Amino acid sequence: MSGIKIEEFQLNNFTIQLGDVREMHGFDGIIGSDFFLANKLNIDFENMEVRK
Repeated sequence: MSGIKIEEFQLNNFTIQLGDVREMHGFDGIIGSDFFLANKLNIDFENMEVRK
């Protein structure tokens, strides 16, 4: 994929794996923790925010 924007963070050039999670799990996709680590992003679950 050429890019995605999460909050104010633009992330470029990464590989995605396609699969059907909506029917089974009820959401559109999963972004793994390895993706956040590679891009030096943190997830604040208490405040539901993504930070660098």
